[in-house]
Amino acid sequence: MNCIIKRFEELTLDELYQILQLRSAVFVVEQNCPYQDVDGLDQNSVHLWLEEDGRMLAYLRWFPDPEGSGRLHIGRMLSAEHGKGWGGIAIHEALKRIDQESPAEIEIEAQVYARGFYEREGFVGCSEEFDLDGIPHLRMIRPLKGEKMKRFEGFQHGIDLGGWLSQCDHTQETYENFIKEEDFALIASWGLDHVRIPLDYELFEDEQGNYREEGFALLKRAVGWAENNGLNTVLDLHKTCGFSFDAGEKEEGFFTSETYQERFYRLWEKLAHTFADHRGHIAFELLNEVTRKEDGEAWNRISKECVVRLRRIVPDIPILLGGYYNNGIDALKDLWIPEEKDNIVYNFHCYEPLVFTHQGAYWIPSMDTSFRTSADLTYGDIRRLTKEQLGDHFVEETDFPDDEVLSSAYFDVLFKEAVRVAEERDVALYCGEYGVVDRADPKDILAWYKMISPVFEKYGIGRAAWNFRGKDFGFVDEHMQPVLKEVVPLL
Repeated sequence: MNCIIKRFEELTLDELYQILQLRSAVFVVEQNCPYQDVDGLDQNSVHLWLEEDGRMLAYLRWFPDPEGSGRLHIGRMLSAEHGKGWGGIAIHEALKRIDQESPAEIEIEAQVYARGFYEREGFVGCSEEFDLDGIPHLRMIRPLKGEKMKRFEGFQHGIDLGGWLSQCDHTQETYENFIKEEDFALIASWGLDHVRIPLDYELFEDEQGNYREEGFALLKRAVGWAENNGLNTVLDLHKTCGFSFDAGEKEEGFFTSETYQERFYRLWEKLAHTFADHRGHIAFELLNEVTRKEDGEAWNRISKECVVRLRRIVPDIPILLGGYYNNGIDALKDLWIPEEKDNIVYNFHCYEPLVFTHQGAYWIPSMDTSFRTSADLTYGDIRRLTKEQLGDHFVEETDFPDDEVLSSAYFDVLFKEAVRVAEERDVALYCGEYGVVDRADPKDILAWYKMISPVFEKYGIGRAAWNFRGKDFGFVDEHMQPVLKEVVPLL
């Protein structure tokens, strides 16, 4: 089998005849769809086909956007026979040639039944379904690729165990019964590769900062359960003395108190000594969700000092670092720039659009707890509802038209800044939390995961979904049962 790529002026008459004949046979005759195939775009196109023994097996073409956007359009993709895999080979060869010779954002008008095929090649949906010559289609875009970003290997598909050793009542009853060993077996059966375990400092310290060895023993048991089931573990310090993302915890002073900062360093040093022999199966997340941008500079200084101290104990265990605005994507650019030896992973959270993922959330003061909405929002709806339910503090900053419907393209645009920063600084990316509150309709929760998951996959971003049980997001809770089997493969 040969792959042939030619511009229009390089085609022989026989080759042009075969192309037009095959396009007519498939798009007009086979699909019973009379339309004008010869559309005036062939002359400015690059034509690719697969050929064997003089027979054309598959074909497609690409051409610059006639409106001058800089985008390329791929179209007229076909196979002479179905089920042979020829179409996949053709699109792969086309994308390879484009990436090598003329990298650009690529748009297609895909038949809806083939959406999954194109998603595997890095395309994301960016429109509602529409009728084209009697056949359901949707627009899809493959964004311009930059340098290949590092992957956080072993931590690509995970789930959070919030509410167990953090954001809890810190009783022995909770420690022993909220999560059990069989839960790790269930998570492993889902095909996930890691768990993220949020931790409060109270598990390990009394009010004076003296260590509670029983807390370290509980965590060692949890990490052992994970490893026994083939799972890696992110240890996430969710709350430290003097700071919590939750203002209701009344933890204050961490960013200005050297005493609190020293307790933070010492706790991490203790954790590093405790888990030093788990290299290859564990990662350290220094602190969950710094909230205020004003604390960003202090956090850079504190986190950098913590990394220096940890590297004396554990030279190669990955360390996760997130920024202000609750691990916001916009904060990544303001994090300190690591060296390769630091083995830093940049960490962000994604609960966007917030007015959908947190609908009816009782912990947001401005939110009407009876408010409900669906996943098929237009961007105009999102902007309006965000203002109504979240106020001016939360601004929806995407440039999508008001009448366009939420799709994977939203997350592609959202993640571009994170990917850009990660590529520039040669670090891997990790999304430590993402999910939808249990007030949403399960079908809409499923729709949201179908939008966000292909974009994680496209860029190789590791992630952990919030949350395995409880905390208003629980996967194993009753509200998720109607869609659980469909959602799990998307994690």
